[in-house]
Amino acid sequence: MDTAITKFNGFGLLLVGIGLVLVSSCTPVVKRLYGINEITSFDSVAYEKTIREINDDYPGDIQFVVCDTTQYKKYGELDFGEYSHALRQPIQILYFQKDTLLSYHANCFAKGGLTNIDWNVNNRFEHFIPKSAIKMDDIAIPITSLSAIFNLEPDESKINVFIFWTNYLGKISESTIQLVKNNIRDANKIDETSITVINTDLYFITAFERKNKRDTIRSKAL
Repeated sequence: MDTAITKFNGFGLLLVGIGLVLVSSCTPVVKRLYGINEITSFDSVAYEKTIREINDDYPGDIQFVVCDTTQYKKYGELDFGEYSHALRQPIQILYFQKDTLLSYHANCFAKGGLTNIDWNVNNRFEHFIPKSAIKMDDIAIPITSLSAIFNLEPDESKINVFIFWTNYLGKISESTIQLVKNNIRDANKIDETSITVINTDLYFITAFERKNKRDTIRSKAL
C-alpha cells in the first residue's frame, strides 16, 4: 500500500468542506474546464440521463441512491480518525469486502490535473481492489454504518463499492464512475462486485442556498 497523502493537493484543497468558494470565485473558463456547476434544484431529467449512461456500458450490479441532507450529514459525522475531513468531500470511493472497508479514496487524495483529477496516484487503480489512498490500519467504518444511514441492503457475498457523486462536479463525477467500472471490468470482477452510486445533490443545493443567503446579508450590511 502506498503512503497515505495526508496533505491536500491543489484541487482537493479547493474542495475542503463544502468547497462553495470554488464556484463563486472561479472564472467561467475554469468552471467549464472542470465541469463545475452551482446547482439550485434537483434536476431529475439530468439524473435519469446519468443513470442511463452509467448502465449503458456496464452489465454488472449497480444500485442508485439519492441521499438527502440529513443522511449525508450523518455520514460525514462518522468516526474516521485523522481522516474525518475526507468524509465531507464531494467525491468519494469506498471498497468493502463483507463488513470491512479495505480501500478508501476521496478527491482530496487525488492529483489535480488541467481539466480533471487523476485518481491513479502511485498506480493505485492498476490493481483490484485498488490500493487505498490512506492507511487503513486504524480505520474502521463498517458497511453496516452506510447501510443504516442510506437504507441499503448490500450483498456481502460480493465486493461492495460505494461512489459518492454530485452534479456540482458533474464532469469529475462522471469520469470517476467510469474509472471504477473500467477497473472492475479489466479485472474480470463484474460478477463478484456490486456498485452503489450515491448522489449528494440535495446536500449541495441546501449548502448553496445557505451560502447565497449569507452573501445577500453581507451585501446589504455594506
